[in-house]
Amino acid sequence: MIERTGYMSDVSGLERLECFDAAWQVSGHGPKLKAVRKAAFGLRERFATGPRVVAVRTLPVATLAYPTKYAFWSAPLLPFPYVIMKHQCLLVQFLQRGELKNLLFNPTDDIASRETPFFKRMIEQVGEYVAFNVLQQKFDSL
Repeated sequence: MIERTGYMSDVSGLERLECFDAAWQVSGHGPKLKAVRKAAFGLRERFATGPRVVAVRTLPVATLAYPTKYAFWSAPLLPFPYVIMKHQCLLVQFLQRGELKNLLFNPTDDIASRETPFFKRMIEQVGEYVAFNVLQQKFDSL
């Protein structure tokens, strides 16, 4: 396990979740999965009995093309090379020490994503116009 030092000291009010530390040390895929699930149940109980959030909302980020054969694990024989997926992030508002805080969970930088090998290959195959005007829809900035 990589030990990070100082990364929590500059973020006020956050605490490290240590409940998974022992589970990640378990050997073997099956036993490790069982240990992680057990730890996750404990974390769920902690969240369920803790303070409630003020609001939760999903926000659209962008659509993206994804190969049909991977999306459906090669099960269907479809003529469409891509399925269109809608990526959304989650905005959670909560109170921390009486102050309203916002947590943006699972945001995506669609511009930086274009540099990944998968999307670079797709852009080369279909061209920039199709990739960015047909297969992708961008939503308002968060």
